[in-house]
Amino acid sequence: MTGVLTGTSATFSGALTAGSLSVAGVSSGGGVTAPYFTATDTAATSSFQGFVASFANITSGAVGTLDVSGKTTLAYASTTGITASYASTSALVASNSFTFGSATGFLKATAGVVGEALVNLASDVTGILPVGNGGTGWGALAPNTLLTGNGSGAVSTTTVGNGLALSGGVLSTSFGTTTANVWTSLQTFAGGLFSISSSTVGNGTQQGGLTISGGATTTGSTYLAGPLTASGSAYFGTSVNVGALLATANFAVASTSASVSDPFVDRGRIAFLTGTVETGGAITILQSVCGSYTVTGLDGLQYQTVLGEDGKCWFASNLGTTHVATAYGDTASYGDLYQWGRARDGHQIATSGTTATLDTTYNQNNGGLFILPSASPYDWLNPQDGNLWGDANRTNNVCPAGWHVPSQSEWQTWATAAGVASCSSNCLQAMYNTNLKLPAAGSRFYGTGSLGSQGGGGGYWSSSVSGAGASYLNFYSSNVGPAFTGDRAYGFSVRCIQGS
Repeated sequence: MTGVLTGTSATFSGALTAGSLSVAGVSSGGGVTAPYFTATDTAATSSFQGFVASFANITSGAVGTLDVSGKTTLAYASTTGITASYASTSALVASNSFTFGSATGFLKATAGVVGEALVNLASDVTGILPVGNGGTGWGALAPNTLLTGNGSGAVSTTTVGNGLALSGGVLSTSFGTTTANVWTSLQTFAGGLFSISSSTVGNGTQQGGLTISGGATTTGSTYLAGPLTASGSAYFGTSVNVGALLATANFAVASTSASVSDPFVDRGRIAFLTGTVETGGAITILQSVCGSYTVTGLDGLQYQTVLGEDGKCWFASNLGTTHVATAYGDTASYGDLYQWGRARDGHQIATSGTTATLDTTYNQNNGGLFILPSASPYDWLNPQDGNLWGDANRTNNVCPAGWHVPSQSEWQTWATAAGVASCSSNCLQAMYNTNLKLPAAGSRFYGTGSLGSQGGGGGYWSSSVSGAGASYLNFYSSNVGPAFTGDRAYGFSVRCIQGS
């Protein structure tokens, strides 16, 4: 069609091609200006090539296709001026891309407005971000936990405090000094374990203690609050120092025939518990554990040994008998009755003869007669000699080598440890109930040579003198006296104690 078309409307059944089109009397200069443009045929196509087409309104009811092959300018575009009811990737986007001004980065729509903005992980992302995308795989973490990788999936967690410390966001293994650090499972320290302050290992039991499969070296002091058990050999390169007072500890020793576990208070007790001798602060190996062996007496008898409550090793029976008392009145356990300081010469036998003649030298042998002095100081020896059983050489010692008559202080220590030093009732039974099982062997009176108090009391010599007399342990039904003084001519029992 050529020429000029005038009118307010026109309908075309075919295609309309116009080189120059004027609508409503307005020339477009090679374009077209239309206040209203409607396509009623879905197959119809309107093409405007090489010129500008301005439309005041393209109705929402248009059902055809608008193809624009040249540059198209929407002079009055706004957020409400352009709508697309049937938008798709093929209808609006060329080659799956388009240019949005000079924007760089992420586009974010807020209340219908698209703009350039960063993604806010706190508000823009919901759900759990996987590890593969830089997340943790966790929705929430418990307080004081740390993340550890496990190779796949969600990361694992561990709790601060189980060997770890977290301060100011810095993780370290430098523990504090005010709280304990507890490992509840096996920990391996390939580079060694170093502690600069007090450390407690275990819960006080053997099973909950410290197991060392290799070696352990201590350059300072080692304190053991519980028992030390060595299933193999225990080696100490230099020395082992034990405090002077260890009243609440235990020292256990085992042999093939005996096992001993008893509280101790000094090095001497350790020595005797282990069958050793303590001299000048040094412990020397002597023999087996006390109680597991016998000792040959000067009379040729084999005496059993027993550990006293004081930690010292004693004969289990009185000199003159190897029968250990089965009751405080057991007559077979009474044994011999010695005059203080005299040698074993036969006078100690309870049925020996008597004489009123005093010896004049400590080693005089009068044929084994029990001496009956008639005047003070009531000693079997004239002149008196206070340096016999108790001197450095143990003169006239009636105990075998390595054993001696206990001193008064040794009797006192034992009685205190055995809990009988202050006995005031039923004391005969109390003395028998001790480790030494002391029988009430009575005494032999120097006035007549007769026996007395057997089954009713006991007297046990010490090696200590007391004035013109000598100290002895005395007991009867209502009293125990570790420091009684008696005339040296009395005949009392002797119980040997270990030590030179």
